[in-house]
Amino acid sequence: MRVEHHDRRTRNTGTKRHWAVVLGALALWLGPRAWAQPGPGEEGTYLVGTVLVEGPLHTDDVMGSAHRIACEGRFCLWRIIEEMGPCASYRCANVVLTTSDLKGHALGASWSLSESGEDFVRFLGPRQVEVLSRRFPGYAGPDPDRGLDGMNISRQVLKLSADGRKLTRDAEASRGPEWRYRRVPPAEAPQVTPGERRPVSESVLAQARTACEANTTMLPWHHECRGKSCMLILGAADERNDNPEEKDRFCGSLCFVLVKGSEVRRLYTFDSDDCVTLTPSEYVVSSNTGPYGSREDGKWISRVRPGYMSFNDTAGAHVRGANPYPVREAKTFEAARALAPTVHADTLLHVTWGQKGWRGTADLSLAWQMVRVGEQLQLHAEVDDDVVVPFSADAGTGVHSDHLELTVWRPARDEPSVRMAPDRTVLRKLGVLLAEGGQVQVRLWTGSGDAPYAPVQGTWSRSEWGYSVDVTLPLDVLQESKPLVGAMLTVMASDADAGRKQESLMGHEALLRFWTEWPPSLDEYRIRTEGSLEAGR
Repeated sequence: MRVEHHDRRTRNTGTKRHWAVVLGALALWLGPRAWAQPGPGEEGTYLVGTVLVEGPLHTDDVMGSAHRIACEGRFCLWRIIEEMGPCASYRCANVVLTTSDLKGHALGASWSLSESGEDFVRFLGPRQVEVLSRRFPGYAGPDPDRGLDGMNISRQVLKLSADGRKLTRDAEASRGPEWRYRRVPPAEAPQVTPGERRPVSESVLAQARTACEANTTMLPWHHECRGKSCMLILGAADERNDNPEEKDRFCGSLCFVLVKGSEVRRLYTFDSDDCVTLTPSEYVVSSNTGPYGSREDGKWISRVRPGYMSFNDTAGAHVRGANPYPVREAKTFEAARALAPTVHADTLLHVTWGQKGWRGTADLSLAWQMVRVGEQLQLHAEVDDDVVVPFSADAGTGVHSDHLELTVWRPARDEPSVRMAPDRTVLRKLGVLLAEGGQVQVRLWTGSGDAPYAPVQGTWSRSEWGYSVDVTLPLDVLQESKPLVGAMLTVMASDADAGRKQESLMGHEALLRFWTEWPPSLDEYRIRTEGSLEAGR
């Protein structure tokens, strides 16, 4: 990346000319270091007028690059990346959004972007910028958000000042379609009483050591009882930390043992670098599996319900991803929907096809729930669509009308921990068409086929914002054998506004989890996330 000095004006330098020339050469790689300190929207400290040229920067001290994202009106957006060499505080780069005029002269605006490079930046108008950030689950455990999807998509809309030198957040424009995110008032947190500290008999301790199958002497580092169940944390005798300031934190080769009446059995054995921290209601397990060896929480085990995971409540929960998605079960579909989380597709990152044809949430957005009653599933979907184009008899296959697409995938390997394997194959693909009389017509679109698919039935109706769909499908639509532990399903909404032509497709890839109960027991969690499907049967 070449850096050309343009007008020598700066905020924080002296008046000597040779210093202006030096700063002009160093502006781009010194600037990001300074940008790491100010908050979002604060002006950078590099020379205004420096010419930004797209390409790499390599010096003895730093490597980096500048990438022009887009230009609109009188301004251009740039992504500046400064690689910091050895990681500092688990960061290996500073990534900043900045602005220039149409000739590449830097204007001084600055907005911090994520180091992962998963930011999507675009102009919404001449002085309006959208920043979408996709943050995936951490490295510690399969369910970092306690049973719900760990991906988080944040949306920020920024205002660019009239002179192009400042970016500020537009709070009103940053809000999503809030009517969709109907929230259930959070339940009042229950009062957690401390567990009882009953003595551990030598007989129970001997059985616990046998259950842990350890090669070293294991001591009871922590134990407590609630009702008829007791939880023991055993650890190696030579690893015990007696620091009184860390009395609620244990690290090392740990083993969880459940004692229930005459039953003594191991629930979980953790790796040697794991730590367990006690909160009033949970055992929080962490390990060195985060970025660059950082410690991250990976499992939450309930202290209130011995032997169970501690997962987030799904009732009233709203997420933007469905990998994993817990399918809640009840005696009626209405009762199950009251328990189920709602998944939203309402950003450009959810548009899998036809991004240029997508004009915002009013044009197309999707919210859905999947629930279970006995051997039946129900998908409830609400679609925002400002121009609803139902299916008609002369519309051929219906691809070029508004519809839902459900794709059931065959897992690449017989393991529940496999999420969306790249070598997966389609088991069946279904088109859910908006037919006459409020009925849906379901077609089997696997391969090049187009045939009615009777096992799936449903209805649809218009709404104030578009339309809603309810389809009922037997469990065996998603599976080839029983019992059903998990299934991979793609849920998409398709839009066809103009000239009966498919314009865009948006939605989610979902790993459906069919837990026996919520939250799952620690045994079921371990088998279904770390063992084979066969082991869980």
